[in-house]
Amino acid sequence: MRIHEGTVGFEDKVSFLKIFSQFNETEQKKDFVFSYQLQDYRLDYLKKKYNYTNNIDINQEFRSMVALTIWVNEHLVGDGMCIPPSEFHADYILESTKTMGLHSNCYMHAVVLNEVFLSVGFFSRMVRCMPVDLNYNDCHCVTEAFSFEWNKWIVFDASNRAYYINKKRIPLNLIEIREHIANKKQVLVPMMGRARNEDLIQYLAGNLVRFESFKESKYGNECGGFERTLFHFQSQNYPISDKKVFYPESGEYINHVHTSNPHLFWAPPLNDKI
Repeated sequence: MRIHEGTVGFEDKVSFLKIFSQFNETEQKKDFVFSYQLQDYRLDYLKKKYNYTNNIDINQEFRSMVALTIWVNEHLVGDGMCIPPSEFHADYILESTKTMGLHSNCYMHAVVLNEVFLSVGFFSRMVRCMPVDLNYNDCHCVTEAFSFEWNKWIVFDASNRAYYINKKRIPLNLIEIREHIANKKQVLVPMMGRARNEDLIQYLAGNLVRFESFKESKYGNECGGFERTLFHFQSQNYPISDKKVFYPESGEYINHVHTSNPHLFWAPPLNDKI
């Protein structure tokens, strides 16, 4: 029996968000710049094979992003407790869902949506939303895409068939959702009933303490097997040092680089394609 189960409530989660909200908007970090690979034969293959471009209207960027989020949600089978496959890219996940009934957690949803976004020319990345725990057993993964229509990053949560808006119906990114929840401002989820909306926001509150995303956003990046750099964002009073770590299970090195400057983590993408 878990003696302490249920003792942590929404107010406790909000308190942690407030405690760890010491950000440094002037901090400089050399080479803290994300890159986005929009040109890749595998992205072209993905787009051609699954023909989701029917959901895109070149004159409606944001609506197209929402439509693709719904498309991914409808083509995967949600299961938050499943174990991700070792072959970790959109084609394998989508094909295995159709042929073998593969189930997908939020991580898999976020990766598939990210690669779908990249394939149609949207700057996007998969982001892990992390709890306060250093050694954690739960986090939430989403996709952030940069909208030139709104001139900002916006969160798309394919596992929940969701995006998030404020009371003025302006779509939000992760740092904005975090600030809204910490300050008890309303966060709404279109296409979702009120009760489930409230449950989802309460769940998110525990996983918005810090964030991490790989420096490179490209097809198959989550497969690993090569040296990568992982960018982290957290409060100044949540001190974790930069370090290079070897992971024997995957045989790779990951460079962990941290910042408390939201302008670095949510900087607009450079207008280049690697």
